[in-house]
Amino acid sequence: MLKVKKFMIILIISIFPSFSSEEWNGKIYKENGITVVESKGKGIWGEDIEKKVLFSDTLSLGLEEGDEKLIFGDELEIAVDSEENIYILDSRNFRVLKFDKNGKFLWKIGRKGQGPRELERPCKIKITSKNNFAVLDYHFKIHFFTSDGKYLSTLKSKKIIHNIEFLNDGRMLVCLFTAVKLGYTAEFWSEDGKFLSDFPDKYFFSPEISSGKMLGITMGLNKSKDKIFLSIPDRYEIREYDLNGNTLRKIRRDFPLKPPRIEIKGKGARIEISDISGPTFILKNGNIVNFVDLSGGEIKGKFLDFFDVQGRFLGSLKVKENIIEVDQKDNFYFLQYEPFPKIIRRTLKIIY
Repeated sequence: MLKVKKFMIILIISIFPSFSSEEWNGKIYKENGITVVESKGKGIWGEDIEKKVLFSDTLSLGLEEGDEKLIFGDELEIAVDSEENIYILDSRNFRVLKFDKNGKFLWKIGRKGQGPRELERPCKIKITSKNNFAVLDYHFKIHFFTSDGKYLSTLKSKKIIHNIEFLNDGRMLVCLFTAVKLGYTAEFWSEDGKFLSDFPDKYFFSPEISSGKMLGITMGLNKSKDKIFLSIPDRYEIREYDLNGNTLRKIRRDFPLKPPRIEIKGKGARIEISDISGPTFILKNGNIVNFVDLSGGEIKGKFLDFFDVQGRFLGSLKVKENIIEVDQKDNFYFLQYEPFPKIIRRTLKIIY
């Protein structure tokens, strides 16, 4: 009889290894038909997050002196294709550089100008549905290139573009500057610039400003794997959408983000950025990671906020650099500014 009891105890422990004393403080409810996951406090992991979330460096690109190809300006964007090749948009130097997944330099293109293969004010780089790449230039031009760096075409827009994302079905999600009020609006276009439909959700967070076009001032909408996210600037709320823009859920924390300070001056406005929330990324296991840069309150610094598959807050990990991308294989790409610009790729390990 004693042997049976011991076997039962061992069996129970082995079947339920993930049970712990950690508890979630929050609630899940419906708001206008949309699921809302609202978390309170420091999260399920709390202060133990540093023991549970471990990053390991796997690649570093950037030098203070030496090889010119690795000396970057202080405005960098990256895109990572399906083979883990890294495209770096070095806006200050008007160039795009491609490296393979091991950091081997492949090619560079670009120079300042208005002709083919030339850039005026490049600000975003993205991988297209055909595994080529595109550069958003001066907020109203999109240059298309092959994966080998050969120029294809330029799409010119009458609308002022804040960001672009490419969907696998050939559509583009085009995030636009807003008029009258600060906020976020977007449209779906074909890759040749044909309007297809409005993005269903819009968000505004300022009083009316009588001057014409106003700029989006934080990250706005971003695509990660098969989801679209919007991390709004005036409170802690992440909106999760499918690739057609249908709202799937809203994820909230009771953390008090300090919103942008907007001072109306005549027909214009003066805007001061405080706390920044976003971009947001979804991992292969369904967990969500949101980048937060805090400067307006008592807590200051850069953080990665982790949420589980259900949207429940796990904890907040302090980091030194900005996160700029998470690729299809869950490699994290960070941007270091000091003492010199450098891109660092890291792998993530979570200990449960």
